[in-house]
Amino acid sequence: AIDTSVIAKNIYMDMVMESEVPVITGSWLYEPQSAVYYKSPERALMLLKEAGWGDFNGDGILDKVVDGVLVQLEFTITTCVDDAANTRAHAAELISDQLRTLGISISVSTVSKSTLQKRLKNGDFEMVLCGMNLSVMPDLTFLLNSQGRMNYSGYSSADMNSLLRQLYDAKDETSFKAVMSQIQLKIAEDLPFLGLFFRKGTLMTTSQVSGLGAIIEGDVFKGFEYIEFLETR
Repeated sequence: AIDTSVIAKNIYMDMVMESEVPVITGSWLYEPQSAVYYKSPERALMLLKEAGWGDFNGDGILDKVVDGVLVQLEFTITTCVDDAANTRAHAAELISDQLRTLGISISVSTVSKSTLQKRLKNGDFEMVLCGMNLSVMPDLTFLLNSQGRMNYSGYSSADMNSLLRQLYDAKDETSFKAVMSQIQLKIAEDLPFLGLFFRKGTLMTTSQVSGLGAIIEGDVFKGFEYIEFLETR
């Protein structure tokens, strides 16, 4: 029901890489077969209908009878202010608009980062749009293990726990890649969360560069501020 390409273009100015799993698209560890979800309102409506949802009172919002009561399909997406442009909140609003066209009533709640972290830890949310920083060495235990410290959805799978242990014990590149592929396919099957994007960007400046911090991916810019550039004409 969600068109991620529209979100990427309109909210993130295409400065993102789409990926439903926590592995960068096109990297040597990425499993292409994990990309199984795509925009299909028809299929979304079919799945909703199979689950018993329909607009039985004609108000434009899907509903169904639960324990003798007509319940509407509605929930809240919670997110936080992530930059001066409030990009993540705008993305949540666009997701809300896209879901609403199918008859799903969505409201968006924007809170501070600290409040969101508290709600995540307490399980006080229905759906959350947030970002995660991944380690340089691929280790998804914190997200996917039953006892993972940031496994906020409460996902629990003995098979996934086993795969995470196998990944940790892998002795060579081939076996590591094979287990990582299985993990990504398992994520696509179980959906403990649904990935949207990896952010990307380019640094362009004519000013002196100093104090570059929080550079994550392999410290590729480490020492960048000490490089001398010669102007050519």
